[in-house]
Order: sequence, then C-alpha cells, then structure tokens
Amino acid sequence: MPRKRKPPALLGGPYHAPPFEPGSSLVCRIRGRQTVAGVTGAPYPWPYCHREGGGGPRILIVCGGLEAAIRAESAQAICYFWGVGRHLVSEWRRALGVGRMTPGTIVRWRELAPRKLPRAARRRGGAEAARRRQVSTRGEP
Repeated sequence: MPRKRKPPALLGGPYHAPPFEPGSSLVCRIRGRQTVAGVTGAPYPWPYCHREGGGGPRILIVCGGLEAAIRAESAQAICYFWGVGRHLVSEWRRALGVGRMTPGTIVRWRELAPRKLPRAARRRGGAEAARRRQVSTRGEP
C-alpha cells in the first residue's frame, strides 16, 4: 500500500475568500469582474466561475487570499490546498508578475535538497562555490 504523504506546509494563512454568494460577482485579478457559479470542494473552498457564455471548466476567481498565496506559497502547496494543477499556478504567477521563486518555493527547495542532491554535491556547495574555489586556486602572476 502506498505511503500517504503529508501535505506541503503553508507559510502564511489561513487564507480566506472574500464574502460572496453564488450569483454575486467578484473581481478576479486576472479576468476582471466574474459571476460566482459555485464553490470548490478543495481543502480551501474557493469561488469559481465559468467562461463567458456559461459552461466549460470551473475557473477559480483569483482574489483575496488566493492572490496572496500565489505571491507567497510554493506551487506544490497551492496545487494541494486549492485543487489546481502546476501549469495553472505558473499561468497565474505569470499573469500577476510573480517570479518563479516565491518564499514558499525557497523553503520547499531547502526541505527537499537533502533528499534530491547527492551528499558530495551538497558538500561542494553548487556553482558559485565551485567558481570561488577555482578563483582561489589561481596563482598570482
């Protein structure tokens, strides 16, 4: 039986959706004013809408706490707590002008580095340390 993974940690939070009712409208930071069609069943329930004209897939309304989470949390945490895919998180970050490395992503990389990198690579310290070693071993002319 596969081992159950613990969910990724959130740095901030708890994150809250703005007050809404199905049928009301919210301002999405990416798509503008949207009509709320319902709420997701993810660990963080969130309002969603449909494309103009109705139907189609559920589209989360990027507002309130979700926007703050996109700017601060790791993609893995956002995927888990809001029930979306990594590609969508990348699209949101691009649309909001958020860089690839958020504070949550940096923490997650530090947690995973001991498992992902071989011991010798961790000891060497990476590309910057290699450059410093190379510079320090050059002789004076």
